[in-house]
Order: sequence, then C-alpha cells, then structure tokens
Amino acid sequence: MLFFVALTDALAQRTSSAYSAIGPGLLNGNQNAYHEGMGGLGLSNSTPWIMSNVNPAFLPLNNFTMFDIGITVESRNISSDTLSESLSTGTIDYFALAVPVVAGKLGIALGVRPYTTVNYAVRSVGQIDGPGNNAEYIYSGEGGMSRAYLNAGLKVWKNLYAGASASYIFGSKTENTTITIGQNSNVNTALLTAAHYRSTRFSDFNFSGSLGYKQELKNRISLSAGILYDLEASLNTFRSERLEGRRSLDFPVLADTLADDLPARTILPSRIGGGVSIQKMFNWTFGVDIYYQDWSKYRNFENSNEGLAENLKIIVGGEYIPDYASVSSYFKRVSYLFGFNYEKTPIVINNIQVDDIGITFGASLPVGGASAVNLSGRVGQMGFNNSSLVQETYFRITMGISFNDRSYGWYRNQRKFN
Repeated sequence: MLFFVALTDALAQRTSSAYSAIGPGLLNGNQNAYHEGMGGLGLSNSTPWIMSNVNPAFLPLNNFTMFDIGITVESRNISSDTLSESLSTGTIDYFALAVPVVAGKLGIALGVRPYTTVNYAVRSVGQIDGPGNNAEYIYSGEGGMSRAYLNAGLKVWKNLYAGASASYIFGSKTENTTITIGQNSNVNTALLTAAHYRSTRFSDFNFSGSLGYKQELKNRISLSAGILYDLEASLNTFRSERLEGRRSLDFPVLADTLADDLPARTILPSRIGGGVSIQKMFNWTFGVDIYYQDWSKYRNFENSNEGLAENLKIIVGGEYIPDYASVSSYFKRVSYLFGFNYEKTPIVINNIQVDDIGITFGASLPVGGASAVNLSGRVGQMGFNNSSLVQETYFRITMGISFNDRSYGWYRNQRKFN
C-alpha cells in the first residue's frame, strides 16, 4: 500500500499504529486487565472473584456480583529504515457487570469494549514537475468498532458448562488523504491543496458460543479446558465520500460529494479458539490458549479483503499467589501474573505477514473483602525494521478496578451449588 512506502520517508506525528490503516483496524481481545497480565489467558481458566469475560461458559463459577472498569495507557515507538517516532495514547478500555443469577448454575454479564482500533497519520513528500517543486501527501484515519455484549453461562452437566454471547458491533472510521502542491509544501505559498474525505459506519449483531470443562483432581488441583466459536458477522455498512479544495489544511473552500450513505456489507470472518489450564486454587495457574481466524474471508465496503491472511494467536500464561490466607503479609496475598503471546497477524505487507510478539506481567491486588485492583504491563513488537516493513515497539499498562460484592439479598440466601 502507498502509505507504507511513504513511511520510509517520514512518519506520523500522531498515531497509535500505522498498521491500523489496513482492514478493519487493529484487533482487540476480550481480556480484562487481570487476563491481560497473563498474556490474555482466560479461555481455559476461571477464578471465583475474576469475571469470566473471555469464556462466558465459566460465568457460573463467579461467586460475586462484579463491576469491572479498565483504563489503558500505551507508549509506542515507530521506526522505518530511516526515521523513528514516539507517541503515547490513553483511553478507557472497557467496563462490564456480571451477576450470579443462580449461584454455581447460571451467570450473566454485560458490557462494552473496543473491537477494532483505527488511528494513524502518515506524511510523505515527493518531487513533481510544473509550478511548485514538490507535493506533500498526508494520509490519516481514526475510529474503529466497539461491541456491546450480553453473555450467559450455564452449568449443563456435572463439570460441563456452556456459554453464549450476543454482541452488537457498531462504530465508524474516517480516512483522509490530503495533497498540497507548492514550494516547501507551505500553506502560505501553496498553489493547491486538495483532500479526499471518506467516512464508513458499521452496525449489526454477532453471536458466539463456548464450552468449558473443569475437573477436580486432588489436593485442590483442577484441570480445565475451554473452546470458543465466534460466528461470521455481516455488518450493515454505509459510506460517505467527498473531494475538497482548500486554502489551508483545515478550511475547505470547494467541495464535491461523491457518495452519501451508500449501503454495502462488511464481512468479519468466524473465529475458533481452544485452551487447557491446570490450577491449584488460591495458589497457582498455568495454561495455554490458541485462536485461529481466517481473515482472507474478510470483505470490506468494496468487497475486497485488502490482502489479509490467516490469523493465529498463541498465549501462554499463569499466576502465582504465595499465601492467599496470609495475615502477616499483604504481598503474600497478591496474585502475581505472567504471560507470553505470539500472533501471526492477518496483515500482509509486500508478501511479508506481520508478527506481534509480547511478554506480559502484572498483579491482582486484593482490596476489601473480595474486590481487586488489577495491573498489567505488556512489552511487545510488531513487524521489523527493513525497507518493506515498519517496526513498532510498545509498552502498554492496563489498570482494572473490580468491585465485587455478594451481599445483595435477591441471591444472598441461595444454597451454594457444589
């Protein structure tokens, strides 16, 4: 794509990732801060005081009413073979509420979280013939998709649990291409500034199902497994486009509408995941989750897949609690989190598929009776630095606050299901 060629000349002044320009943007997982500290592990494990938002099948194992909110701050360095640029971003990441409708048997959760993120800006300068001696190109975009969801989990037989999720995916992205022709690309001496503006809106429902199995072994050790299947989503899509002539970068003086809410469909491919974990309750957890999604089946507004490929993500992670019941040391009651993941992203540039590799760490800090402050950090890298790709190294911190309570009378006196 043209803007990746442009990156060898100059990099964006404000962006989260140049790679978010391709397809629907960068993909965001379902993990909260606690699971993020374990690399995203959560499909195959559960904890009574942590919301089971990655695998809804395990919601019956949540013993508390939970409200969880997360905030993410990221620092990213983007470099080509000639230049480097650093930036920082921050946002409210997610919020969710979970309720044990029938303790041990049925749980539900609802919330809102980002599904994809689009945020990039790229500048390129090239020589031209005729009046003025160069042209400046600026490519930028922002927005993405979010999902509002309702999850439910049910204990169906002994150690077997089933889950379902209904999501409403919505959002929009705007893309701008601005061309300025004139000496030194200075707006005071520019001969011509033209811009192409495009806005695309998305909305529709999506559904998924999951299973979870947890078998108690001995000495409080259990073995658990989980599988997840997201159905293909076909989103209502509307696009508006216009061309503008400008005296400066921000003030149009002439505009021509090319499209106004033209309808189409955007196809998001199905996804499957599976994992296995082993856990000693209140002491340690270790597991592996794997996800696969064939993004060659993605279709955008123009019915193109933009060269996307198969996506594979492998997560290895766990936690360690020195002494959950310690009264002499607070830090012995803290859950220490660790993880690693490797992702073959669906993004392909010049026949090279972009990798995303990261290590994670964190802690779940108990507060009050059963609430917690969950902190996670991630150090990662996308792509590598050569003439074909852009290398992005990043450090991300997520803080999640989980308010847990079991005092509400409408389920307080239910008999606990063992």
